[in-house]
Amino acid sequence: MQKVFQISDVQGTLLTDEATIEAEFIRFYEELLGGTRQDSHVNIGYLRQWARHIITHEEGESLIRTVTREDIKTALFDIDEDKAPGPDGFSSGFFKAAWLS
Repeated sequence: MQKVFQISDVQGTLLTDEATIEAEFIRFYEELLGGTRQDSHVNIGYLRQWARHIITHEEGESLIRTVTREDIKTALFDIDEDKAPGPDGFSSGFFKAAWLS
């Protein structure tokens, strides 16, 4: 088993006490996974000089819209049936046949 002997907290303070390290891990992951999160607007304008294409507002909206049953069906039926099966071992042909039944 590996042991953590020291970490730095968000202020950069070095923590070496086992109980303090444990508390900091808990605080960090509670904030990351379940804490209240405030969305803030980030200005990415400085990235434009390196970006070949920055998506439009409409393109961004299309990326976060709800995926419909018809979207899934269209994507599935666009896959050739002779393609390699997925990690579950089933090919697109299997799913197409199941969809139609």
